[in-house]
Amino acid sequence: MELDYFKQYVFHTQWNRLHDYARAKGIEILGDMPIFIAQDSADVWAHQHLFDLNEDGTPHTVAGVPPDYFAVNGQLWGKPAVQLGRYGGGEVRMVETPFP
Repeated sequence: MELDYFKQYVFHTQWNRLHDYARAKGIEILGDMPIFIAQDSADVWAHQHLFDLNEDGTPHTVAGVPPDYFAVNGQLWGKPAVQLGRYGGGEVRMVETPFP
């Protein structure tokens, strides 16, 4: 567990340094970092109401992207879809508390 905390700390530090460097050069970083939670994770098990799951806990819908130039059939990633309306304000926000 401590190794995971350390990895989060290193990533957070590097990500902030990258943003600061880019901002100093007049570059704005746009976009997001996709965060998907595995179907068999403790997070999905403990917070089933936040995901679009069937009664048996299997995904009702899964994350993916529609067809585009790179994938004419689109992509299904197999990760359970989040129920956006069940989070405060209808938005999913990454919690910025990497340590308990």
